[in-house]
Amino acid sequence: MSAIASLFLPDAQSTPVTHEFKHRSHSATSIVLFDPASQGTVSMSRLPSKNKAVKKYRLSIKLPLFETVTGNNAEGYVAAPRIVGYDEAVCDFMLHTRSSTQLKLDLRSYVKTVLGHSDGTMWYDLLISDLMPF
Repeated sequence: MSAIASLFLPDAQSTPVTHEFKHRSHSATSIVLFDPASQGTVSMSRLPSKNKAVKKYRLSIKLPLFETVTGNNAEGYVAAPRIVGYDEAVCDFMLHTRSSTQLKLDLRSYVKTVLGHSDGTMWYDLLISDLMPF
């Protein structure tokens, strides 16, 4: 069996930091990668499908929301931040077994382009500013 490679993803800080998501676990239908620095996970899985002509796949990226306790006690102890919730993006792909490689590449490119646009798009307004564009 071949080794599972790490996935390197830059964050969106003003000076981007590249995070290394390393193999955490896998099965016959899924893989989970974990970044110790951000405590985030990237998972990819094959989902069950009632229609044998359609294959379903899910990509999930999950980032924790940390709560930092302010102040300290008389000895100077400051509690470590704790996870109070998660932000998660889930992208499901439903691919017909007869679809061509080019069609799959086009779909991937469209998703990448839609999510890759910066300020001024409806996705930015929805995700960052919490404004409905319609």
